[in-house]
Amino acid sequence: MYKVNYMKEHQGITLIALVVTLIVLLILAGVSIALLLGENGIIIQATQAKENSKEAEAREKLELTLLSAYNEKILNIKYNQNEFLDNIITNEIEGAEVKGDIAVVDGYAYELDRSVPKIGRFLGKSKDLIFPEVEATVELAADAKTAVITITAIEEKKGINKIEIWQAGEKLDEFTYDDLKEEIKKEYTVNQNGKYTIKAYANIMNSKTIDVEGIVATVKFEPNGNEEWKKEHTTKITIQETGDRVVNAKYQWTDSVVEPEEDTFTKNFKSGDTITENEVTGKYYLWTMIETKSGQKTKWRSEAFFFDNEGPNITSFTSEKYSEDGIILSATAQDVGLGTVKFEFYVDEVLKDTQTFTATTSKVTKNKTITGLTTGSHNCKVIVYDAKNNTSDKTITGTTKLYAWEKWEAVCQNRYIEERTVISSNVIHQNASNWTGSYRYTFDAKNGSFTLSATETHSGPGTYYTGGGRSVRQYIRNNVDHFGTYSVTTAKIEAVLNPNPTFSKGTTKYNTVTDESSTAYPNDGYQDGYYYVKTTSQ
Repeated sequence: MYKVNYMKEHQGITLIALVVTLIVLLILAGVSIALLLGENGIIIQATQAKENSKEAEAREKLELTLLSAYNEKILNIKYNQNEFLDNIITNEIEGAEVKGDIAVVDGYAYELDRSVPKIGRFLGKSKDLIFPEVEATVELAADAKTAVITITAIEEKKGINKIEIWQAGEKLDEFTYDDLKEEIKKEYTVNQNGKYTIKAYANIMNSKTIDVEGIVATVKFEPNGNEEWKKEHTTKITIQETGDRVVNAKYQWTDSVVEPEEDTFTKNFKSGDTITENEVTGKYYLWTMIETKSGQKTKWRSEAFFFDNEGPNITSFTSEKYSEDGIILSATAQDVGLGTVKFEFYVDEVLKDTQTFTATTSKVTKNKTITGLTTGSHNCKVIVYDAKNNTSDKTITGTTKLYAWEKWEAVCQNRYIEERTVISSNVIHQNASNWTGSYRYTFDAKNGSFTLSATETHSGPGTYYTGGGRSVRQYIRNNVDHFGTYSVTTAKIEAVLNPNPTFSKGTTKYNTVTDESSTAYPNDGYQDGYYYVKTTSQ
């Protein structure tokens, strides 16, 4: 009986445990599904992290390419912020596209700030953007003197607000609209061959670049532009007349492809003339304006001529203290035209060094250590040459290391010197008396005093002295003949100030002198009763 009851009790416990286990498993499964598939679930977060990583890779590609474009902007005169920049992006990044001011890299769209260039803002995935539709066709005029560009643009959601026409990196014209959502058709007449970029603006911008070819030039330039950097360029201009005879022809040089105003043309020419220019620097175009008998005026432009009539750009010129008699000069220069070839360093208008090298358009830095100078400040100059001897110069003040001075008690050991003056010379006759005096003395050059010694009495020839202190008398007695006749020369020896005394440092040091200069004190160090000692240079 007991055994049966025991089995029934345990079967009930087993069923309850099973139900509880199933409930716990269902709860755990629900939590796991939420963690995996919820709004902030692991799968969603992993997908977003992957997406962020891909976008960062795309951004890095574009940033590196724009850095390369910035270098081209600085160094390459052919650079422009339109098709030149577009070509850099599409050539350096595989699969990249440029639509107006938007670069698409790996499916991600970035707005471009072309003026720098740099990334303006991230726009998201390109597939989600709505670009204006823009198309352009070209029709050459019957006389081949002009061509008409027909522009078609539409953006049905936001509408078109502006259309611009660009050539060679410069804006030629623009037309504005009030967010027009209907199709826009615009005709634009040009009289020059080349690439034209049509930009249509809505919420974002899109562009279309077309080639215009076949326009017959009314003016022929030979050569038509020259990309070789020179101080001077010449070109022959030939007017190709039609039935309407040319009655006036003028020209001017400008550094822009934007058409000049009529009143800026001041120089006349005739067909067959050779035009020369040699006073400008940079990329310049020769513009002509032809007026016919009927009154029609037409302007024509050459391709670019590259001029260099300026010396290299000196970006830095510095002087560094080297020693008490030396400085280090350093100069950096660049000439993006003809190239830099030589540096000359001058100090106080004296040429100290010349460094020549093969012409280069890259930045060049040259240094020179110059010694043998006087301590102090000097006028320093660098002259930099390009390949056609155009020069630039820069002047600075350079300073050597300077002496610091200490002030000491002055000691002079040779303040006085002896000065001998003959007073008289006479003859003492026979049987002259004996003489008594000192035949030796010492002179103290520091205090200017005489001290006599060795006093004796003598007869006959000899030299003896009397006196002492600041002066002594000298007597020189010579035997003239055998009869005892003598000649006596009398002279005065005095202590006088030494005109070229020398001084040395004593034992007492006074306050430290703050002046720092090699010329603040005399070369011997003595001035105004003190002795000055040069110490560590600065």
